[in-house]
Amino acid sequence: MRCASLSIGIVDYHDPNYTASDMRLRYARGDAEAFHRYVSLGWPLGAESGHFLLCDREATMGSVRDAFDAISASGPFDLFFLYLSGHGEIAADGSGWFCLADALPGQPSFDGAAIDRCLSAIGADYLIVFIDCCHAEAVITGSRSSAVRTDRRAHVVAASCRADQRAWEDDSLKRSVFSDILLRGLSTDSPIADTRGQVDVQARLLPHLRDQAPIAASALKRGQDQDPVTSGFMSGPLTLPVVSTKSLGRPLTVPEAIRAGVRRFLVASLVTIVVALIAGDALIFHIAVDPAGELLVRPGLPMTYAALPFHLIPTFDTGLSVRDFEARNSKNDKLLAAVASGSLWGVATHRDGHGLKTWLEPLMPALRPSVRKRLAAVRLGCR
Repeated sequence: MRCASLSIGIVDYHDPNYTASDMRLRYARGDAEAFHRYVSLGWPLGAESGHFLLCDREATMGSVRDAFDAISASGPFDLFFLYLSGHGEIAADGSGWFCLADALPGQPSFDGAAIDRCLSAIGADYLIVFIDCCHAEAVITGSRSSAVRTDRRAHVVAASCRADQRAWEDDSLKRSVFSDILLRGLSTDSPIADTRGQVDVQARLLPHLRDQAPIAASALKRGQDQDPVTSGFMSGPLTLPVVSTKSLGRPLTVPEAIRAGVRRFLVASLVTIVVALIAGDALIFHIAVDPAGELLVRPGLPMTYAALPFHLIPTFDTGLSVRDFEARNSKNDKLLAAVASGSLWGVATHRDGHGLKTWLEPLMPALRPSVRKRLAAVRLGCR
């Protein structure tokens, strides 16, 4: 899969108003660097991928346009990511923008229209945009590029908070709340990855962001609200890989690594057991006796028959019963004991030399002569 990305993280702005003590960000650059590491590890640089990182004062409007021009010139791509982490502002009319490094307070910077213009030049089947800044919803409100289009399979935008909310950072996380949840969802210890180490964007990742960010913000920031907003369209499933070497800039602790490995082992083992049970149910049969003494051919083995809630192959009534066996002798007693215990079994796909299913063959010698004679006439019906 051809993948490209542009990750932008800004702590150090040109205008000192953005770096004043009450406004200063601490982790936006580190968050962007972590996301850049994720895409670089998930889709290694080469002929099939191209990843750009702009941080702090170099992330000006001119540099952003140059990066988009370079990405556009090397396209088309299957997948493109835009990741933004920094300050965000909102105007009195409700319009908002992401503040690039050369932004001026109160003046629109990288707003929805500017983002649309840049993204329109990117040839990609799937576009995914993450915006982590205060008032992030207001940034996407002014964007029109996420409307359904026939030339793309998906255009998804995830904003870190509502238009009237702040996007919080936390010193204990050393990240923003939103980006920490995003990056952990895409790392080795992901709680939303499947057994293959893949995260479904629509079914798992976006709901995870919407569910967990409010909980984390409330817990870490004394009840403050932060509700991510997602928009756009997706016409087909898209999964993203987890990065298994590090937790994206933060090494996994031993307990985290053990939990991740054990969880995946248990899930994989459970899947293997279920598949084996279903396969055995379809390919193996055993002969059983019901309470009335009738002989039945059941799918699977006795121990697995009761374990499964349903069976692909229905139980077959042979039309025989224990009363059809000859008078008791040592040979018949052993056969009856085998039938009673369910240990008389075979492979459902096998046939004998006459092309007949094999369940009847071991029973025939023990049946009374009159029953054998009757069955001989209809034996071919057991195919």
